[in-house]
This record gives sequence, structure tokens and C-alpha cells, in this order.
Amino acid sequence: MCIVTRESHPKERLIRFVRGPEHQIVADVDGRLPGRGVWVTARRPVVDEAVRRKAFSRALRETVSVPPELGEQVGEMLASRALQLLSFGRKAGLLRTGHDTVTRLVETGRAAIVIHAADAAPDGVEKIAAKIRTADRRPEVVQAFTREQLSLALGRPNVVHAAMIRSRLADTFLSAAQRFADYGRTEDT
Repeated sequence: MCIVTRESHPKERLIRFVRGPEHQIVADVDGRLPGRGVWVTARRPVVDEAVRRKAFSRALRETVSVPPELGEQVGEMLASRALQLLSFGRKAGLLRTGHDTVTRLVETGRAAIVIHAADAAPDGVEKIAAKIRTADRRPEVVQAFTREQLSLALGRPNVVHAAMIRSRLADTFLSAAQRFADYGRTEDT
């Protein structure tokens, strides 16, 4: 249950926070840190509200220090996790970049996920979208990261379009990318 909204959600829609060894609040985006945790809906405005209301201290029943930029830090952690998985995909040979290569992977049904830079030109995105609409096996589409973020994560200059081949890693990346995209949404649903 979220300590701010008091609504129950599946764990995938929440972020766990724990008290660190020096009585500071620590985001546990992977849900693996030891200790008693409190949960907040995985949306930036809700995390910002928890900071503003001092909800962490109240929920943990002790005083904890909370950085005012916690909402931004959580967003960076979620982005980093998703981009790290994308980098693993490149190292494992499951990721291809470039408009023509992505188009071929969509046409052959090998693409599980098509990744466009958030700042990609609309006409390039639409050309690939047209191929996706006619494909037998339609890939998921992610457009949550900038060209700079994708290029840095993949160690290549100017990455605008990429595709991840069907695999368990693709499923894991999709989940992480969706969580990051959802975190940045401002509406409550």
C-alpha cells in the first residue's frame, strides 16, 4: 500500500524505500535491500508529495533524512536500470540499431521491441510504425529515452532507432522501460 495515496497496487506499480544505516531514506528500485520498507506509488508527483509531507518519517515511525531531490533521483535510477538492460542486450548480441536494420527485423518478425529516441524525427518513427502495423508479429514500442541516453548506453554515436530481438532479456527491458515511462507520467491513472 502506498504511504501517500493509501491505495494498494501490485509491486510493479510501487517503489520501495528503506531506512539507510545513517537514518536516511534510500530508494530500493530493485526491491532487494534489507530492512523494513515503505511503499510509494511509482509516479514522480507521488514521490514528491511523500517528500513534501514528510511521509517517510511518519510511516517508519522514526526521523529519517530525505533529500529534497529524491523524486529526481528515483527517476534517474529507473532510467539507469532500463538503459543498463539495453546495454546488456547489445553485449549479448540481441540489439540492433539503425532505421533500415530495425525495419528488416520488424518485417521478419524477429523484433520484440522497437526503441525510438524520444527526440527522433516523426517521419522516421512513422515509417517504422507503418511496417509494425502490417507485421505478423508486432513488436512493442518504447520511446522513453533521448538520443543522448540511448547513444551513451549503447556506446554508439547518434542512436535514434533500435530493436531488441525476442528473448527473456527483451521482456525484462520492456518492463523496466515501462516502469520508467510510467514514473514520469503526471496523471494518477
